[in-house]
Amino acid sequence: MGQKVQTPGFNLPLPHGTMLNTIAGQQDLQLQNLKVGFNDSPLIDLDSIIEFDDVNVQATAVNLRFDTWVCHF
Repeated sequence: MGQKVQTPGFNLPLPHGTMLNTIAGQQDLQLQNLKVGFNDSPLIDLDSIIEFDDVNVQATAVNLRFDTWVCHF
């Protein structure tokens, strides 16, 4: 059946493949206006008690995939 599709000039992908995908990100955060509350109590402002330095968040993800076409035509 695959040959019938290729004869008119259609190109079919290979039946097996791999993929490697990476992504990296970085973000600067400023933590301010800290308020806490317990259960249903009003929020308590803790800005005068607790102070945070600037925070730098870095994240990296790697994805490796192997695939096979069952009916690639």
